[in-house]
Amino acid sequence: MKTAFMAMLAWLGLLAGAVLAADPLAGAAWIRDERFQGHEVLGVFEAHQKKAKSTILQNIHSYFRKEFELSEEPARAQLCFSADDYAKLYVNGRFVVQGPEPSYPFAQPFCQIDVTGALRAGRNCLAAHAYYHGLACRAFNSADNRSGLIVRLEISFADGSTQTLVSDGTWNCFAAQTFSSDRTFGYATQFNEDIDLTKEPHGWRDVGFVDEAWPKAVAARQDHEFVKQITPPLDHWRADPVTFEEKEPGRWFVDFGIEVAGHTRIRVQGARGHVMTVWHGEELSAPKTVRHDMRCNCDYVDKITLSGADDLVEFYDYRGFRYIELLDAPGKPQVWVDVRHHPFDWEATHFASSNETLNRIWEISKRAVQMGCQKTWSGPKSASQPHPARWRRGMRRGSSTE
Repeated sequence: MKTAFMAMLAWLGLLAGAVLAADPLAGAAWIRDERFQGHEVLGVFEAHQKKAKSTILQNIHSYFRKEFELSEEPARAQLCFSADDYAKLYVNGRFVVQGPEPSYPFAQPFCQIDVTGALRAGRNCLAAHAYYHGLACRAFNSADNRSGLIVRLEISFADGSTQTLVSDGTWNCFAAQTFSSDRTFGYATQFNEDIDLTKEPHGWRDVGFVDEAWPKAVAARQDHEFVKQITPPLDHWRADPVTFEEKEPGRWFVDFGIEVAGHTRIRVQGARGHVMTVWHGEELSAPKTVRHDMRCNCDYVDKITLSGADDLVEFYDYRGFRYIELLDAPGKPQVWVDVRHHPFDWEATHFASSNETLNRIWEISKRAVQMGCQKTWSGPKSASQPHPARWRRGMRRGSSTE
């Protein structure tokens, strides 16, 4: 009996070691903006149960970056990451992935993506734009002071050797002030994005950017329990306007022809400090005039302050709209949308009839399903299933990772 018991313990030890070895985030730490130091982490449902409006910190954007050397071009590179609430990752200035899907820290999703083609021999840069929402709503399951991101990059070379990069205290972090609005819409699920490009460290995602003045990131594991995200990363594609017309000097009307969900991009150059206004909308309030105060409790009005350089305005959060109107735009800007949604095969379904109205209803409905495939994952547990015991305790009282 004793021998069998000892054999079972040894088997369990081997199993635990195998699980640990297979941890896709092994050796990585959560890296956080120093603004979160000293703020107690709350039970995940505490802010919602108390109907609190927010934590003290809200609408926090943070930039993280790490440069590293590769002796040769990799044969394979696998990036694994998670973030709370959200992050966009870049390799050598190129956007590669964003996420994760909203969930709870007892089932924190991590994403995996192949980034082989984005790396090169020599100097490389991995950069991340992390976001903490901070309001007690279900958009991000936020208002709990959990923040930052965790990253592991596993690189393999043709000769079988490997190199690993993980998030740790050697990464630099910048407390971004570019996005500053305190106005919310959509039942306090989203912030307006007043973007001040005079406060943006231009080129921070690229190799060679000088970041010695940036403080080091706060690095420590938080209390998340990881599970692999079951939905694939978002697809992205560029939508260009079908109508782009200057109504009067500095006032441009933009129509994409269809409803899109995505991130607006505007390339424009004007005097430093010049303020341009951007309206988004799904309807027109008058001919070629965008109704920005929408029926869904969203008021899509944002102010853009230009830096004086050749600016690329990049809205961070996504919006659903068809039309854009620019006010006080200098020169002729370029406008497009980085459309996003979960993978959707447009050719998988077909419908046609002799009734043109019915055909249009079908296409609008199909487009609604496509553009509605956003942030759909809620974790592996249903609302009727019990949460782990320590998380039930966490609902009743706060915990801290400091």
